[in-house]
Amino acid sequence: MADETCTPCDDVIDICINTGPPGPRGSVGKITQFIFYPAAGTTDITGTDKSGTLMEVDPDGCLVSINGVMLEPGADYTIAPDGLTVTLTEGIANANDVLTVQTWKSDEQAADDVLDLKLEVDKNTQDIAGLDVRVTQNEDDIEALQNAASSFTTRDVQVSGVNTTRNVEEDLKTQQDVNLHLDQSIADVEERIDTLETKQPENDQGLKDLADAIEEMHKAFRTTQTLLAS
Repeated sequence: MADETCTPCDDVIDICINTGPPGPRGSVGKITQFIFYPAAGTTDITGTDKSGTLMEVDPDGCLVSINGVMLEPGADYTIAPDGLTVTLTEGIANANDVLTVQTWKSDEQAADDVLDLKLEVDKNTQDIAGLDVRVTQNEDDIEALQNAASSFTTRDVQVSGVNTTRNVEEDLKTQQDVNLHLDQSIADVEERIDTLETKQPENDQGLKDLADAIEEMHKAFRTTQTLLAS
């Protein structure tokens, strides 16, 4: 007959599981949160949140909740491919409901965003430098014009011509030429009038000469007006 007795097992059993060395810590990334107070019945959540920040989320890395209760992607909401709109399956129930959208980016994506921002800043810096060069050039041009204007006289003003109804023998090229010609013409007429006024008209011819002189003076003034307008 076999011996049916046996030695009982110990009360404590040790189990050792070797899981290997710990791996590196995963990347946390950057989390951005948007908070909205949508009106009752709203289904499309888009635009700026309560802080004035434009909502832009990663469709593959996003959580949506209403009053702290997480919604199920696909069943309760969908996200537009551009990440600018969250569309709810059912509209907001109450006007005082709080909808929260959280999105995150990996460290690599955040680093890419920082790089893009740096490139944009560098471009803006170059644009500003180019603008400074143009402003400096404009200042130089203005100074050159001011220097030229300081020595500008009527001798530098070219005229296109004189009144064609009156013969002018002189070659009048500048405004100064015109002014000198008119001054001389007026002086000649005034001299004739002075000569006639000192004499007592003895006949009709004397009166006619005086009238002619006055008419000549009127023509000179009309010529002055025409030349100044040309």
